[in-house]
Amino acid sequence: MCKILKFPQFPTEFYSKELLEIKGVNFTPRHIDIISCLVNGEKHKRIGKLLSIEEGTVEAHKSKIRDRIGKISHEDIIPFIQKSGKIELIRRHYTRLLYKFEFEQELKKLHRLSEKKSYYYLIKPVLINNELQTNKNSFLSFLVDHLKIAGIKILNIHENPIQKKLESNFLYILTTDTLNQFRQDILDISQSDQYLADNIICLVQDMQITDEILKEISDINYIDFRNLENYFGSFVKILKRIYSEANLEMLLTLTNKDNDHNSIFYEQRAYSTLLKRIRFPTPIVTNHFSKKISGKKMYLLMGGGIFLGFYGLSMVLYNNKLENFLISNSQSIKSELTVPADNSYLNRPDLIAKIEENFKRLQDIQVIALVGVGGAGKTTIARQYARKESSPIIWEINAETRETLINSFENLAYTLAQTDQERKILKSFQEIKKLKEREEKFLLFVQEKLKSNANWFLIYDNIEKFSDVQKFFPYESTMWGKGKVIITTRDGHIKNNSHIHNTILVGELDDREKTDLFNKIIMNGERTQYLISQKNEQNKFLAYIPPFPLDITIAAHYLKATHVSYEKYLEYMKEYNQDFTLLQESVLKEVSEYTKTRFSIIILSLKKIIETNKEFTELLLLISLMDSQDIPRNLLDKYNKDIITDNLIFNLNKYSLITRQSSLNKILTFSIHRSTQEISLAYFINALNLKEDSPLLHKIGNVLEEYSADIVDKEDFISMKGLISHCETFLNHDYFLSTDIKSIISTELGGIYFHLSDYIKAQNILTNCQETLKHYHLYPQLAKSLIYLGNTLRKLGDYEKAKSCMENGIKVYEHHLPQEKFRLSWAFVQLANVYKALGKYKNAISLFEKGIQLQKKYFPQNYIFIAWSIGHLANVYWEFGHYIKAKQLFEESLKIYRTYLANNYIGTAWVYVHLGAVYRDLGLYNQAKELLHESLVFYKKEFPDNHMDIAGALGFLGNVYCDLKSYKKAEELINQSLEIYKHNVSQSHVYFAWAQANLANVYQKVGRYSEAKNLLTNSLTIYENNFGREHTETARILKQLGENYFLEGNLEKAESFLKEALDVYQRNNHPESYDCLEILASLYIKKSKEEKKKNNHIQSDHLYNKGISYLNESLRTIRKNFPKSSPHIKRIQEKLIKFGTIKKGQTTL
Repeated sequence: MCKILKFPQFPTEFYSKELLEIKGVNFTPRHIDIISCLVNGEKHKRIGKLLSIEEGTVEAHKSKIRDRIGKISHEDIIPFIQKSGKIELIRRHYTRLLYKFEFEQELKKLHRLSEKKSYYYLIKPVLINNELQTNKNSFLSFLVDHLKIAGIKILNIHENPIQKKLESNFLYILTTDTLNQFRQDILDISQSDQYLADNIICLVQDMQITDEILKEISDINYIDFRNLENYFGSFVKILKRIYSEANLEMLLTLTNKDNDHNSIFYEQRAYSTLLKRIRFPTPIVTNHFSKKISGKKMYLLMGGGIFLGFYGLSMVLYNNKLENFLISNSQSIKSELTVPADNSYLNRPDLIAKIEENFKRLQDIQVIALVGVGGAGKTTIARQYARKESSPIIWEINAETRETLINSFENLAYTLAQTDQERKILKSFQEIKKLKEREEKFLLFVQEKLKSNANWFLIYDNIEKFSDVQKFFPYESTMWGKGKVIITTRDGHIKNNSHIHNTILVGELDDREKTDLFNKIIMNGERTQYLISQKNEQNKFLAYIPPFPLDITIAAHYLKATHVSYEKYLEYMKEYNQDFTLLQESVLKEVSEYTKTRFSIIILSLKKIIETNKEFTELLLLISLMDSQDIPRNLLDKYNKDIITDNLIFNLNKYSLITRQSSLNKILTFSIHRSTQEISLAYFINALNLKEDSPLLHKIGNVLEEYSADIVDKEDFISMKGLISHCETFLNHDYFLSTDIKSIISTELGGIYFHLSDYIKAQNILTNCQETLKHYHLYPQLAKSLIYLGNTLRKLGDYEKAKSCMENGIKVYEHHLPQEKFRLSWAFVQLANVYKALGKYKNAISLFEKGIQLQKKYFPQNYIFIAWSIGHLANVYWEFGHYIKAKQLFEESLKIYRTYLANNYIGTAWVYVHLGAVYRDLGLYNQAKELLHESLVFYKKEFPDNHMDIAGALGFLGNVYCDLKSYKKAEELINQSLEIYKHNVSQSHVYFAWAQANLANVYQKVGRYSEAKNLLTNSLTIYENNFGREHTETARILKQLGENYFLEGNLEKAESFLKEALDVYQRNNHPESYDCLEILASLYIKKSKEEKKKNNHIQSDHLYNKGISYLNESLRTIRKNFPKSSPHIKRIQEKLIKFGTIKKGQTTL
């Protein structure tokens, strides 16, 4: 006798932190289960059965809950929860518990199957199997318990040898720790002829397993458990693999509810129906009102209620008898609803369940529309559902055209005519010469017959235009009676029709459905097992077949009939020639009544779309040349008028050719299926006779170039990311694109990669297109590509090559494009940035001023460029150490942004960051902090949280908090900055080194000198590689490292690094030398004290005077470069007063 398993408790992963903490009180998961039941009015016995625990255990948990919330009575628990603001969260959890109970009841029914045939599975790898034995409250343990309830035996790795012989199937749990072992295990298995692919079920639950990792094992059929909300649906997928012949329709129906379990509808339904399913004894309900009613009145009320109940029941029975009488005296009328034979038929219970659910509404006439692209299986699903109905009249109406609709109605009328008299009436209708009058007579006849036979069922198949069928459509029960209607259509707009109550999308098949249908046809419905190598080959083939029943059916029957290889079939598909299409149609005619191939469906749809407006042709070609996913509609607007684009998208939706429409950061995009795009392109290549020199391809290339340039000029980073795939897809059509078009688009693509900080790709693309641009004298693109390449090399630290590229680009502008003043001014300021990086600040300033002068002269209203250029000029002055001038220029740039570019949050934020940095250097820490916080607000409006500009702002803000001695906050912000850089640049990049130096500064301040030294040593190496040893940027790291040695007590090394940094600053006339001088002054005074302790008074006095001299020099440097109010002046003066060099109140030496 088998052990009866208790239902397992949800593992901790199902309980959010928000659920487990209520009003500051922490609860266990089981407490939350109990609370959920109590809040929803459950008693001990019900709770025990629902949670599979004893009543005494329920009482014990209630006492613990009461103790935690500090209440005396159990009745206080519910008010506590009601006042917490989390009542809805608790109720949703209760709904999940009810759902879990129902799901487990269905699993118990499957246990009977294991009595006929044993199903043994071993958990692999060994590491996970061992963990399962020790951790009984884990997610994996929860899953295994459900498998056991369903009758599946899970073997222990340590079972005795006899039982281990049963070990032929594996549940492989894939985690980041077991990934490498998994690859090796699969390799070992695949090389063995003994093992079959179906023996292994791979489960993925580790959230660290990314989609990128899963792509590496795309040839393995895995089941995804990473999203716990889909747990039950994923679990059913395991059952489908194991119990392949079992009817799992009820479980699938429940799974559909599970995906919807947060909706109000399901919560209400769960409360009212699932409790009935549990079959608890009905409690006696008493309330304040019933207590007040006297015994006599209560009997009267009960008696009256019983009488009304019997009366109502008798009326229902009478009405049903009358209705059944009408039905029984009419011949059952049904269309011939053919569906594919069992060996070619794919059962889709999830869609059937959705139809069933939607038909539970209360309308007299219930209407459901099945919407999808041609060949998705809409008609088959409608017929499959209709064949299960027990309605007196089930009829399919061919609604593709008005003519087929009228014919279908006339056929229905003749079928409904039950007497000779009725048939004579219909014959008289045929003699009416006026078409409209004749149609109305037939319509009225059908309406009357349907009205007298309630609960009819109609299918309106393949509606193209609802206006054609509206007159013949049942929407008023007083005229048509009661019944159900299923519509099949490609028109995605039909959901907006007021007569349609529910729309169900008949979408793509998943990988399992594709494989099942394909193998059914190939093997004539018999199950077969493939070796892993065969299965992999089949999966690769099916990945290229459009995921719809039509396409899988054609492919399977074609291969079966012709015995061509997978590769040959895919080659035919790619060519889409007429002979292949005709042969596909012939194969299809042999096996079904459906004769349209995917090619003919798409081509016919395209032709109908183009018939509505000839201007659609070029736009459809443009779409065919882009990536099929997330096509920006602004690109189409650039090619033609907005209204034309609107009209085209409307028509694409009408034929269900658009698979998805979305809006990300106000960027509207749409997607089409890959096969639709491929067929469209093949059609247009032939129809438009496209060749390399086609003016149409040049026009599309030019529009794509202009659109890309606009996106870059606007610094629209979100659009740039989306545009990459479209430019790359366009360039992949090299067999009919001319070399010059490819180089033009490559220039824009290289520029996009530069702006998105992917400098290696940008360098490769821009380098490769140089010669072509020169050869074809494409000077605008050549000059632009040289400037982009120069900028890329600057970012990669190759400043001399960057300078050469930009100078060459400027020569192209000056010699060949003198009219391009805007681009020339842009080139000047980009070259200025290179000179700034080389430390040649005067050259940089000169070039910035030259670029700004050109802009103000020719484009005085190009505020975005002028504000940007002035801001970057200010940045040069800042790095040059001219803080006052930098502050003035940053404030001028900020004024332009605020006055003319109020919505340019990115530009404003950039100025805020750098002006904040200037304020920090001037010692104005609170003003700096305020600006930097503002910059983050603006950046986060425009950028994702891991954007590099956000990292920069966080780093600067962390430095300010460090200056303000808020070291914990400083460390937190700088670590955030460092994490963002880790995900965006290599750990040898100067940005990463800058962030490390910032963190080292915090460590220094809190005495963590060893950690600070390690970070600074690494940063110094990176700065040297990028700037050289004698650059002012490197000097900052040398100064910081020297200060760290000083604080650590290593005075000799400190002096060496500080003197080297001071030498670099003084040779560059950089004001930051004041900081080196101040630290060196402290160092010499400390040395003086040490010499004094040794009684070396002469050396002590010498060092002391040297320290005071350095302090004085530091003060002179500050006064020369900083405002009179600078706190640096006050700090140095206080030190000099302390050492008695100047008197208190004295401001000069």
